[in-house]
Amino acid sequence: MRRLALAFTLGIGAALPLGAQRAERPVAPAASGPNRLTLDATLLAGAQPFRVSEVTAAEGRAAVATGGAGDLRLYDAANREVPYLLVMPRVEAQWRGARVLHVAPTKLTSGFEADLEALLPISGFRVEGLAPPFLKRVRLEGSGDRSHWTLLIPDATLFDLPNDGLALTTLDFAPGSYRYLRLTWDDRSSARMAQPRRVEARVASATRGPAPL
Repeated sequence: MRRLALAFTLGIGAALPLGAQRAERPVAPAASGPNRLTLDATLLAGAQPFRVSEVTAAEGRAAVATGGAGDLRLYDAANREVPYLLVMPRVEAQWRGARVLHVAPTKLTSGFEADLEALLPISGFRVEGLAPPFLKRVRLEGSGDRSHWTLLIPDATLFDLPNDGLALTTLDFAPGSYRYLRLTWDDRSSARMAQPRRVEARVASATRGPAPL
């Protein structure tokens, strides 16, 4: 197994000669390809600072650190600098369940509203527990007060076709802060739908990236 000497240049973005002042740790890669590297407090204290921001998650606020340690350097046994790539971890999608509210149908449409019980930044909506097969056109709106509505998706199709192995029950839209969602089924050319067993909204996150190592 090849061992690497990990060198940290202190407060300088460009690489320094190996003999220059730095904090240093040995590194033993577990395998070829991506590896996880844990930095201790001493290394972090001398590194270029991270930017810490808050991200709204389903169960509260989470702190996310980005953009730091730009002065991290890796050297091999011959004191040659080794290029590397830092991979941002992914903040897994958080889904918040919503309470289904009845909406009076019209001659051509039906549907329901969903109450998240709090104003949240969201970017997706999914519907579960509808009896297949179905293929329905829908419209989706969002609101913070249930009085003023924003059109999120003017026209989309949800479907679950088991015989064809096809299903789409999630709607994606531009992130925004809403408490209520209103889904309207177009009943002009298909039978009306029963109320869904469960509906959820995806809480919007400030960070997305490759899967964690």
